[in-house]
Amino acid sequence: MANPKNSATPMIASTLIIAVLFIGAIYFWNRQAESIQEKQRESSTAALKNTESDLSNLESELKAVDFSQVDASDTASTSLN
Repeated sequence: MANPKNSATPMIASTLIIAVLFIGAIYFWNRQAESIQEKQRESSTAALKNTESDLSNLESELKAVDFSQVDASDTASTSLN
């Protein structure tokens, strides 16, 4: 007959190997999830910076427009009526 101590050894070794593989899988899964979240944060930050620069560009273009001619043409059309 087999010694009971020897029959438990493969079971304990298998359990330890499976536990190490499971912990490793969780570690890499968390690492990948954190990487994805970091990329999303970077892209949203970049989008926000682009929006801010777009707004400043629009504001500078608005300041550069000469509205005096728009007002003059509007008064000319109302005086014709």
